[in-house]
Amino acid sequence: MAYANLSQTGDSSVISDELESESARLRYGTEYLVFATALGIVMLVAIFGNMTLIVTICRTASLRTRTNMFILNQACADVGVALFCMPFSVVTSFTQGWVLGDSLCQMNGFMNILFEATSLFTLTAISIEKYFSIVKPMAVVITTRLAWIMITMTWFTALVLATIPLTGFITFTYKPGE
Repeated sequence: MAYANLSQTGDSSVISDELESESARLRYGTEYLVFATALGIVMLVAIFGNMTLIVTICRTASLRTRTNMFILNQACADVGVALFCMPFSVVTSFTQGWVLGDSLCQMNGFMNILFEATSLFTLTAISIEKYFSIVKPMAVVITTRLAWIMITMTWFTALVLATIPLTGFITFTYKPGE
């Protein structure tokens, strides 16, 4: 906490700067707390919502369409983000720094790339599937077998991309405030 020497009236700008600095530190810490709480809520909603979707599609035979296979894959990637990536962000927000060590930093980077690339590639696969269902509505271009191959390729390609940093060419580092 900043203490002011009130006997010196000619140096009020120093006192003002110290108080503003203390106020900025408190505001910055409060922003981290609010961000961590919001991220925790988003994480819980993502887990609940995506798990509900996964269970619903798996239990209902009429929902097992090609499009829903891709949506199911997207939900699995989103659950992975919520379970394996977001907790690191919540901890980092509460502590206002990376306190989990270098090994967990590398694992967090790997998991982020894996699940986020899978999510991106799945959205691309959904776009391709929707394109063919609109352009050729009477033909089945994306068969169930091809859909499974596309889903497998989304995970395989994401896994290859995620392992590149683990080879040592690139390393993950924590950047405060980002």
